[in-house]
Amino acid sequence: MRVKRKIFYFIRNQVISKVFNERTRQANNELKFLHCEINKLHRMIRDDDLKIRKLFRMIRFQQTQRESLQRDYIFLLQTALSNEEGRLFGGVKVKFRRQFAD
Repeated sequence: MRVKRKIFYFIRNQVISKVFNERTRQANNELKFLHCEINKLHRMIRDDDLKIRKLFRMIRFQQTQRESLQRDYIFLLQTALSNEEGRLFGGVKVKFRRQFAD
């Protein structure tokens, strides 16, 4: 009886050990997969962040350029609205700009 009981416990422990090892292997594989997915997502987020920063810089540059073009347009429009006597629509500031533009 004792031998049968020892054999039974030995076989049972081996089966439990195999099941535990298999579940551990599956869990490790799943963790490796999830770790790779997290790294992919991190790279995607980082790349998107860089793209967004680049777009914001481009927007700021274009806004600055648009404001500069608006100022130039107003200056040209005010210069075109001057009369023969030299009196300009924009006042003293436009006269000053016109002196240095010529």
